[in-house]
Amino acid sequence: MNKNSIEQAQFVKGLQIPTPPKNSGGAYLKLSQREAIDFPIVGAASQLSLGDGKCKGVRIALTAVALGPVRVKEAEEVLLGNAVTDNLVEKAAEAAQEKIRPMPHMGVSAGYKRRMMGVMVKRSLKQAWNLAK
Repeated sequence: MNKNSIEQAQFVKGLQIPTPPKNSGGAYLKLSQREAIDFPIVGAASQLSLGDGKCKGVRIALTAVALGPVRVKEAEEVLLGNAVTDNLVEKAAEAAQEKIRPMPHMGVSAGYKRRMMGVMVKRSLKQAWNLAK
């Protein structure tokens, strides 16, 4: 069963997006071959909330590496409950690279996508972190 589809006679009545907590920030970054191309080589979304000098909540998701968006819980676990540092952001990006095995697409190799996943996770986390401070 595809959880992202509805029956022929059904329709979407509404959509609720919760307000992020205080001291939180988010970022979505994508790497594309050209600005005119909407489909990214790889994309990374990060949402981070801080409290008492530590990461209280985090979500990291990747796009264009699988058939749909992929949440990277292993990378989130690196940050959750810890003081966010550049070194910890690097470790979270490495955890994402270890977990996800991207598929090649549009002439871009899986190896290149995997390397760029780490870069995009790191950049999106740093942007989210700066917004949360």
